[in-house]
Amino acid sequence: GAGIVISIYANTEFLGHATIGDDGFWSFTPEQPLEVNQEYIFQTLVQDPGSDALLISLPYKVYTIETNGDVPATISLDSIVDNIRGFYGYTGALPDDGRGLTNDAHPDLSGKANAGARVNVYDNGTLIGSTTVGADGSWKFTPATALKDGTHVLVATVVTAIGESSPTAGFTITVDTVNSQPILDTVQDNVGTVQTLVSNGGLTDDSRPVLTGHAEAGSRVDIHVFGPNGKALYYQSVTAGNDGSWTYQPKAFTTHGNYSFGITGIDQAGNAWRTYGDKFTVKYVGSNQDDTSVPDAATGLVLHDDVGSIKTDIQNKGITDDSKPTLSGHADAGDIVLVYDNNKVIGSATVASNGNWSFTPATALNDGSHSFTTVVKNVDNGHTSAASAAIGFTVDTVITAPVITGVWDNVGTKTGNVANGGVTDDILPKISGTAEAGSMVTITLTGPAGQRYTYDAVQADQNGNWHYYVVGELGWTAGNSRAFTFTATAADVAGNVSHSSEKYVINYVDSNQDDTSVPDAATGLVLHDDVGSIKTDIQNKGITDDSKPALSGHADAGDIV
Repeated sequence: GAGIVISIYANTEFLGHATIGDDGFWSFTPEQPLEVNQEYIFQTLVQDPGSDALLISLPYKVYTIETNGDVPATISLDSIVDNIRGFYGYTGALPDDGRGLTNDAHPDLSGKANAGARVNVYDNGTLIGSTTVGADGSWKFTPATALKDGTHVLVATVVTAIGESSPTAGFTITVDTVNSQPILDTVQDNVGTVQTLVSNGGLTDDSRPVLTGHAEAGSRVDIHVFGPNGKALYYQSVTAGNDGSWTYQPKAFTTHGNYSFGITGIDQAGNAWRTYGDKFTVKYVGSNQDDTSVPDAATGLVLHDDVGSIKTDIQNKGITDDSKPTLSGHADAGDIVLVYDNNKVIGSATVASNGNWSFTPATALNDGSHSFTTVVKNVDNGHTSAASAAIGFTVDTVITAPVITGVWDNVGTKTGNVANGGVTDDILPKISGTAEAGSMVTITLTGPAGQRYTYDAVQADQNGNWHYYVVGELGWTAGNSRAFTFTATAADVAGNVSHSSEKYVINYVDSNQDDTSVPDAATGLVLHDDVGSIKTDIQNKGITDDSKPALSGHADAGDIV
């Protein structure tokens, strides 16, 4: 209300008092002028008439400047500076030529304006940031966010009490931070009877073929030349035209062999492309006469098994447990030998300078029949030889365990097959079983005391059946019954060795008298009720509440009832 005293503060410092008039209004003028180009936050403090509480107003912010807005503000954008050296080593102020090429995505902008003023910077009409003019009237601004590759028109304005000034004249720059890969497109042979474009890896008798390609317009293209031994010889540079095309002719080749070209480049902004990528190779030959010869078929073919217990050369129609056998032979040096399996190419080998070559399949061959043949290719003209004679063979990498199917007793009154776990009085029984046809089966006997005996191997017939007559009597432990265990393993012609068969056990008895007696019927049968209040023997045709009555009687000891 009227008459209340108000305390006025600026930036928390006390400035003075003011008293509220009868109309409810008050005013205050600081005794000391406010400093120019400073921010002031005004607040008032008053005591609540009805209590001891102090009431604080909301803050009111002002910014002081030299002019009152009637004097027009001035601003200039004088310079944009590139701070990234780049491959060419260029830094410094960019030319205001309508292009201003730079590889700096954060260039420094600078100019002049009224001291303490705020400067806004625009890129293609969009505000990208602000800065404050220093006491000396200069300002500087660096974009916080990288400018994208492309054209940018940059202007600056100064903020006054009445708004923004007119923008400076646009300063155009072109940001370029990436160089595209320079490409070698063609190699032209201009010498000899065959003058044509040379393919990558192709032949030329032109010691100075013409290279053409494309790159970023105006960029420097570096051509790196490598000699027959793969060693770098030199590099030279050309400049791509406005359309990006470039042409180059190397120094004359001095020796025959392969020459390769690797291409790198640097664009006008200083961005470098430093990796060759795939080199372009040509083979320099002395004569301009094309090689029209047809190579001879490979000779001296040898297919070798290098796996398992049997390591040897594989003959035609042979069997092997090596799923990656090595094929080798002879052909003209430098030619390529294509290897076929069942008429399909499975790989190739390059013939060494001594005429030798070898090939091992990268992928294992499937079990089954295979037929290797070869065709020799002349690398100079692409002509191929006739196919070599085939080497047929079978890959067999698996063998199943043999099975002992029976033991034959041929002694005493009871003869015939002895079941697994059965009894025999034959000291020389016959062992029979099955295995892979043609494989060699080895029988092992384990005696009652754990002693092991390995017999000579027998061969399974074409149907896979085999038989073996035990050599040496089983009766060395004569007396009480003894258990003998037979097992068998098999090895096929490919060299595969099987796991052991299941055990087959027979029990040898010393006596050759088989028990042929017939037992008497059981006697003294008694059926007994052991449940409920009445527990007694159950008579024939009787009644019981025992659902599990016990039956007992008499018979010969050891027999089964």
